Amino acid sequence: MNSSKVTLREVASTLQAENLLREDDAALRYLSNRTSRQPWYIRTMVGFGAWLASLLLIGFVAGFSLTMEGGYSVIGLVFIVGAILVRRQFDNDFLIQCALAFSLAGQALLAYGLAGSLGRDFETYLSAALVVSSVLFFLFPDRIHRVIMVLIATGSLTTLFYVWEANALVPILGPAFTGALVLLHRQTPKLVTGRFAQFVRPLMN
Repeated sequence: MNSSKVTLREVASTLQAENLLREDDAALRYLSNRTSRQPWYIRTMVGFGAWLASLLLIGFVAGFSLTMEGGYSVIGLVFIVGAILVRRQFDNDFLIQCALAFSLAGQALLAYGLAGSLGRDFETYLSAALVVSSVLFFLFPDRIHRVIMVLIATGSLTTLFYVWEANALVPILGPAFTGALVLLHRQTPKLVTGRFAQFVRPLMN
């Protein structure tokens, strides 16, 4: 028994040679556009370097916001918009991790700036975090980022119930989230083939 590994490209080449796969077939287009992935340890080092570089730059830029009125909100908004644009334009591991770091830092700065400006610190911070994370769930095209946005949104909502002294509603959230998960799971075959397929898995996770 031959235990040698056969790559997907070799299989496609064999099928093409036997006229079982056309030149314009979608599978060949996919393989030709697919770039080779780096080993996981290289990608881990690239991700660590991207986060470190991003945090240093974020700290440097955020320092200027101390001298501006509403500076934290402005810098946070700039970070978020820049992160979205970079993530939509590039598929490089380093830039993906940088965009993720900038987005999360931008959300924190934006929420903190709004809380300081409106004078209702903790409640405003949580409300801003809830709204921004809900919006970015749809705008930022990254699965990991969307999972984090769901966690931030649900955590902010739960904490807001405590701030509003609506403790009686908190126990309802668990069954409500569970019911939503069961409903999504049952509708998964239909949802993953629709226009909102990219949102289903992160929301379930």
